Amino acid sequence: MPDESDAAASVELLVDARAEHVAVIRAVAAAAADAGGLDAERVEDVRLAVGEASANAVVHAYPDAPGAVALLVFETPRDLQFVIRDWGHGLRLRTDSPGLGLGLPLIGSLADDVALVDGADGSTEVRMSFRRSHVETGR
Repeated sequence: MPDESDAAASVELLVDARAEHVAVIRAVAAAAADAGGLDAERVEDVRLAVGEASANAVVHAYPDAPGAVALLVFETPRDLQFVIRDWGHGLRLRTDSPGLGLGLPLIGSLADDVALVDGADGSTEVRMSFRRSHVETGR
């Protein structure tokens, strides 16, 4: 997956890491996917994958303090790339996790490419790429 730092995001959204904002992130991502030319099935894949990534950030990134979650969308001729970024404590094993541990595998099954990136600024990113319909996806 290309590094999005070379391109400007077509969508940028920054919200408080609160459960009620996950629906907002999902809706914005789905609208960007639709506007970016993904078919209806792929729009739903984006909605679910981005929803899982943002819910993970809300639940796991800030267990002890408030924080923020960002959605960034980048367009290339081949695909749409969705990034969920937080500035929490990063990815680590939690034995007290309130989740079932299915979010990242689900994201991996929906997106064409997924990368987990620790940023130099202390951020954690889930980068998800969804190929446009006119590009062979093998799906």
